[in-house]
Amino acid sequence: MVRNSEITLEEIFKEGRINLENDDFNCLICSLPLFDGLQCKRGHGACKSCWERIIGTGGKKECHLCRIQIKSFDDLSKNLYLEKEISKQKVSCLNNGKEKFGNTLVVKSDGGCKRQDIPIENLLYHIKNECGYLLIDCKHSKDCKYYKHIPLEQHQNECQYISIHCPGLCGKKDSRMNIIKHLETPNACKPLIKDNGGNNNNYNNNENINLIIERTYQNQIKAIKENAESEISRLKSQLSLSNLRIADLADEIEELRASFLRMESKFDILEESTTGRSGTIIINGWRMKLKSMCYGEAVARETFYIGKNNYCIRVYPMGNCYKNRGFVSVELGRFDNEESHLDIDFRAEIKDYNIRQKVQLCYSPGDTEHGINQLVPVDQIEKEFRIILHFKVDIKPKIKN
Repeated sequence: MVRNSEITLEEIFKEGRINLENDDFNCLICSLPLFDGLQCKRGHGACKSCWERIIGTGGKKECHLCRIQIKSFDDLSKNLYLEKEISKQKVSCLNNGKEKFGNTLVVKSDGGCKRQDIPIENLLYHIKNECGYLLIDCKHSKDCKYYKHIPLEQHQNECQYISIHCPGLCGKKDSRMNIIKHLETPNACKPLIKDNGGNNNNYNNNENINLIIERTYQNQIKAIKENAESEISRLKSQLSLSNLRIADLADEIEELRASFLRMESKFDILEESTTGRSGTIIINGWRMKLKSMCYGEAVARETFYIGKNNYCIRVYPMGNCYKNRGFVSVELGRFDNEESHLDIDFRAEIKDYNIRQKVQLCYSPGDTEHGINQLVPVDQIEKEFRIILHFKVDIKPKIKN
């Protein structure tokens, strides 16, 4: 967090609060950004702090790369192009709710500024004029600061350093934090009874004592009422902010609900409009399968959806029945249980062979499986170790009566 509104870019870079992902913009010696970088006559750069150590007492007084002699800053020059490029780099606001203490990164629970696209040349303007998380000095104590976006009235209702009267009977006035400690200390808060001269005395006159005690109670009740009104005002302010946030969240929920309904509608349309599927089935160990299988046994199965309906492709190396033995059969099964007529164009081909067939399959109500009964004679491809089968399914639109 930025605690000083008068901070400069040079101080920010020296503190190492900005990291650039591009190493070309970082000092080769200390790895900090070259915001105030200087270069030797041969173009080798480093940040100003590192040059100060090189030129200063005990320094080598030479370039860290080419060893050219450098006696003073007069032997160095600015790289204006590099400065311009660095100033265009985009960084996060320093008031992002993250602070580094040694090697530990602490993330504050109160969050911070969400801006992550601020050009370095505009960073100070954003911090001083736009960012609501700039820390403002409290007028009640140098140890108290509050965020710029918090109204002054709200801060005063919460400030632990503001002076208030004790809500008890002692009339004590101190900072809010000390009054709280005072009230928590046993027997610390006692009624204050004074005579007309302002001195504390013991009275024998019961009526006078009762009168003074009554006035003291009245003053304390007044102080309690004032503090209560202040507390009520603070709670009302918080409640108002909470109601605004709830309203914003309700609007966001409605937008998300509307977006979900739109996506659901698009998904339904997409499902209804899907009319085809293509794919590949790879069968390894083809020669061995031919030796161990007979007709009617399927060696591969591919299941998929077209729209909302489920389909399955089976490959029979030795034929799907006795009639088709000796031929490779490929069948397309449907599992949608739809009691309607369905026409499907089904195409199958074997890669690296000039073997392809396309058929139209007509499914009547109750049909579950049709296909290409004799795609290719088995003896044409019996020596292959692996068979790659391509398929394509196209469903023809239903004709409404």
